[in-house]
This record gives sequence, structure tokens and C-alpha cells, in this order.
Amino acid sequence: MADSMDQLVASLGASCEVDADPFDTNKPHPHFADYAHLRKPASLMGDQDKRRLECLKRQKSKRDKVYNLQRQLRKEFEAVDDSDDEAPETYENLHKKSTETTPKKWTFRHELMLSEWLVDVPTDLEENWLLKPCPKGQRMMVVATQGTTKAYTKSGYVVATFSSGLPGGHRASRQGITILDCIWDFDNRTYYVLDVLAWNNIELLDCETEFRFYWLKTKLDECPEVTCHSDKNRNAFVPLQSFECSEDHLINVMNRYPMFSEERNKDPGLDGMLFYHKKNLYEHGTTPLVTWLKPFMMEDVLGIKVHESYVIERPESYSGQAAYIKEFEEAAQAKKASYRGKWRKGKTGGKGQDTNMDCAEDCDESKMD
Repeated sequence: MADSMDQLVASLGASCEVDADPFDTNKPHPHFADYAHLRKPASLMGDQDKRRLECLKRQKSKRDKVYNLQRQLRKEFEAVDDSDDEAPETYENLHKKSTETTPKKWTFRHELMLSEWLVDVPTDLEENWLLKPCPKGQRMMVVATQGTTKAYTKSGYVVATFSSGLPGGHRASRQGITILDCIWDFDNRTYYVLDVLAWNNIELLDCETEFRFYWLKTKLDECPEVTCHSDKNRNAFVPLQSFECSEDHLINVMNRYPMFSEERNKDPGLDGMLFYHKKNLYEHGTTPLVTWLKPFMMEDVLGIKVHESYVIERPESYSGQAAYIKEFEEAAQAKKASYRGKWRKGKTGGKGQDTNMDCAEDCDESKMD
């Protein structure tokens, strides 16, 4: 009996590992490794083409659901008995009432649509994608409402309050709300407008890229005063031009220098190229339907020669796109972790908290998504 007990103890000792401190907070969670892929930058996850198709399918399903709901509402409305004492509401008013009772609650935190690195070149690049050159600057969400205009960082922090000529952005225009996705050029006091989320109370999140770009250009052309500096419009709003992705268009764009202004001293400089899928809806967060390349990557990835002024900006250590992306993402993650640690330390120090959060935001803006 004793021998059997000794054998059982020996067997348990060999097969079981007992920690001295089973509640050690420094010990990784047993399922931590199962979610390692979620901590990777989206561009490094692979299968970018597959994820693009999944996004388009999901967005189409979303549109179909909205359309079917509206069609069902219309059928229910048409079935109302004409003998009711009160005149039936029109479908337009019914839809308007439903949107008024349940408006989108804008928090302005992580609302911007962000890009991935262009890793897998789409086979339909020329037919279904648009190119937008992006200036150097800080990514901002500009919100004009209740007679004032505010600029928010990607994390939702207000960094500027001013008057603008945008609908809802000055004292004479308090009604409505306008929301723009912009890049802020501090030296020239100019917001270069990438995209539009809402214009004068008209929400455009569920509109495709082509329509949003058309709407944005049309509305800004109707308000030429917003592209200039004035007492009413303290900062200029300049729409960024989009181009088809044919080889001829790409060559012409990449050999333009300077890119945004004929006067070199007023040009903010080219930071990179954004590629938008024409059918993409505006969704917050990172999406494979918006991709990004540095100018000096254009020849490596797409075979497009660029102006020599963009070539000289290539780092001396550059050995290819894959190595550059890996180094860039690792450096960005390390910097964010460093600033996050500083913020946690400053959180107990009172005044240091806001300053450290600003540092974290600066890090977050290191890549123009």
C-alpha cells in the first residue's frame, strides 16, 4: 500500500507543475497567446485581398438590410387605412421622425477611418480604386456645430476651437453639423480635407467613396470663402484632389513637384499616397479598403517612377517595403508603450496627466492613416 502511494505521489509530481505563487500578477494569462494575432498591425496579418472582399460583402449586406427595412416601412405605411381621422404622415416625414428620435451620438473618439499599408496590390486597382496624395501634417476631425468649429485628434481630444465658414461653424450659422476628415498644416493654417462624414446635417457615412468625394468637392466649391483666411474663417479648408489609378494618372501625379502648392515655401510636403476603394463606406477604425504607401515605395510596389525629390526622402537603411513596414510598426508600438507608461506615472501626479496624453497622441499621429 505504501509503495502504491509513493508511486502515485511520484507520478503526480512529474506531471503537475505547482507554482510557488499561483496568483502572480506578472505571469501571463494561459490564453494570452491565443489572441496574439489581434495585437499585430492589420497590414501584417496577411490575406489582405481576402479581407477586402469580406469588408465589401459585409458593407453590401449592411446596405441591403437598411434598404429592406425602409421598404418594409413603406409597405406598412401604404397599408394604413385611409379612413383614419388624422391624415397619414408621408414616408419622408416618417423616416425623418425616426432619424430625429434616434440620431447618431457623435463622441468624436476613434471615429476616423484609418488605412493599412498596401501589401497585396489589388487586381482591380485601375478600375475600382482612387488615389489621394496626402500632405505632411496632423490627422484631425473637424466638427462645425452650434456656431463654433472644433478640431479633434484621432483619440477625441480638442486641440483647437475657432470660427469657420463651414455650415454650423460660425455665429450666423448655428443650425446643423458638419464633420470633416482633415490633415492640419500648422505652418499655413490650412486643413486639407480628405473626406466628409456629415455636411449641414446630412450624414454621409453610408455613402460610397466616389459619392462622398463628389459631394465634398461640390459643397466646398459652393463655399469658396472657406478656402481662404478671413475674420469669419480663421483657417482655410482645401479639398484634396483624387485621381484614377490608371498607370498614366499615377505617373503624372508622382512626377508633380511640389504637390500641393506652386509656391514651394507654402507647400507642406508630400507624406504619402492613400488608395480608396470606390465602393467603400466610411467606417471608423482600420480597413483594408483604404491603403497607404510612402512616395518612395511607389516604384517597388507598383512599378511607378517618382520625382527625384521624393526618392531622396527614402531612408538610407531602406531595403524594401516589408522590412521597412516591420521596423516602422515595431518602433511605433515601442513608442506608444513608452508614452503609455509615462501617462500612467503622470496620472498620480495631477498636472502631468494631460501633457503625457498629448505625447501619446503625437505618437499616434506618426503615420498619416
